[in-house]
Amino acid sequence: NFSESSEKESPLPYLKPLLEGLHKLLTMPRIAQEQGVTAVAAVADCVSTEFTPYYDFFVPYMKEILHRASGTEYRMLRGKAMECLSLLGVAVGKEKFYNDAKEVIQVLQTTERNLTDDDPQANFILHAWARLCKCLGEEFQPYLETIMPRLLNSANLDLDFQVHSTEAAPTEAEEGWEFLPVGEKTIAIKTSTLEEKATACNMLYWYAEELKGSFFPYVQPVAQIMVPSLLFYYHDGVRTAAASVMPALLRSTVDHAKATGQGPEVVAQLWNFICPTLIQSIEGEIDTDCLILLIESFGECVNVLGAGCLSHEQQAGIAKAIQQRFETLMGFRQKRMNAQAGGEDFDKYEAQRLEELTNRDDDVIAQIADCTGKLLKHMKMDYMAHFALYGKNWLYFLESGARSHDTQMALCVLDDVAEYLQGNSAQIIHDVYPHFLRYSQDGSPEVRQAACYGLGVFAQYHGQVFAQVARPALEALANIVQSPGAREGEFAIPTDNAISSITKINLYQRENIDPNVGLEVLLSVLPVLDDKDESDITYNNFLTLLEKLGANAFGQSCAHVPKILFILSSPLGTEFVNEPTTHRIKAYFQSVSNQDANMFTQAVGSIPQDNQQKIQAMM
Repeated sequence: NFSESSEKESPLPYLKPLLEGLHKLLTMPRIAQEQGVTAVAAVADCVSTEFTPYYDFFVPYMKEILHRASGTEYRMLRGKAMECLSLLGVAVGKEKFYNDAKEVIQVLQTTERNLTDDDPQANFILHAWARLCKCLGEEFQPYLETIMPRLLNSANLDLDFQVHSTEAAPTEAEEGWEFLPVGEKTIAIKTSTLEEKATACNMLYWYAEELKGSFFPYVQPVAQIMVPSLLFYYHDGVRTAAASVMPALLRSTVDHAKATGQGPEVVAQLWNFICPTLIQSIEGEIDTDCLILLIESFGECVNVLGAGCLSHEQQAGIAKAIQQRFETLMGFRQKRMNAQAGGEDFDKYEAQRLEELTNRDDDVIAQIADCTGKLLKHMKMDYMAHFALYGKNWLYFLESGARSHDTQMALCVLDDVAEYLQGNSAQIIHDVYPHFLRYSQDGSPEVRQAACYGLGVFAQYHGQVFAQVARPALEALANIVQSPGAREGEFAIPTDNAISSITKINLYQRENIDPNVGLEVLLSVLPVLDDKDESDITYNNFLTLLEKLGANAFGQSCAHVPKILFILSSPLGTEFVNEPTTHRIKAYFQSVSNQDANMFTQAVGSIPQDNQQKIQAMM
């Protein structure tokens, strides 16, 4: 239990004595062995590649269990050994596990052919196959021929139920059945069938996700089962698996089409089969977790398909579904607010319950925002008319008094509008700019980050609109970066986004600001060393600016050169710049040195020792 819930680093100091203790369990009676095998599997799953030195010690024990423990009383132990071996394989990787994998596969195949209905090994085998697929990758594909028929049959199971009169209904609970009284009748639902179906659907997702183009021979039969399963309201797990598998099926088909030189027709045919039911499921879903996954699935499908993938009708359908979800969500919120405002029964427990429901709403809104961003990215202006159907909700979230999370999501969506529609969204950007400027100073780090990032997007893509406000925006962003606590704790990343936007204003709006002031501000706020997503972009933009300015960037008497060298050397050897950016930095250093070697050497000598060493090592 400890290993399953701990971080990878937590057990490492105790790994050797821990595994030595577990090894002793493997030599004890069967019950202790079962616990020991499970614990070894859990530790390997937790520490991943750190288990490699112990792999050769434990694998023989597991294989011996598979070959020698043959009685029915050992079926659980054998199942746990299968689980352990497959987890060890994932932990240590394909190269280390490869030879043993073939032997494990043979055991699984032999055991599967001789399973009885009540054999606990069946579930272990099912999950072991999926882990072996993850470990072996495309080399696992030939084994699908053995696995898929049974898996497709299980995934295709329908609801198994019986209706009894209340008098004739079983009086005691039966394993694998659930009894629901409905009026004078009792409905008996075979839950074991539903669980088998849900597990099979999840395994199909695993294989499609891992094998990608190699899974294509099975895409059509899987789609025939899984697309209707988006509406299988008897089990949430079935619907979530169906939602997850849709992008994987499309990706498999896209990869296969590219590899074989087929046209887009095969992909379009699959998408046209998936899309109406996926939209219908988003409209009708009543479980919040399932709804979140369904919306995420639609966005991922659009991402896989790429530019221009949706017809007018499909765009209208998803926009209508999103608007309906917004209406439902806002209606529920209003009811909660009314309940909170009055009523003697409202207490702290009810308040906590309502807050939890509101937080789940936040997750739905976040997924709608993400999906909208993907639609704008790939459909551009074609989607704008449909976006207008629910766009007013985002504008409403910009008003004072909105919840911080709502405001953050609205700012993120408008960031996407500005980036992907560019000049076509000029009027919208003009109207919302005051909100971005105000929220760039917000007390919520998440809101501040979205607003600061957006100002940089405006500067980059909306030259004429932003030209009028470039100076006050630069001043506001500089004040944010230089304010007390701006580089501490949860405000450090929003501050890096503000610095990134200052860089973009210098690069893209130079003619609309005082260029000397802009450069002074930029040099005073760099470097960025907190936001890994934004840092590489920032350094590349800074390099582009320096290349454009040439020697003009050096300042009077080359006063700026030490600061420039300090800024560009600070991220070297870290994950804040990638390899191509590192090469650009090196080329810039070489260029400065070539212009004036003495000046370069003196500038290097004036910066901190750590930065000097980085430059000297690079040069």
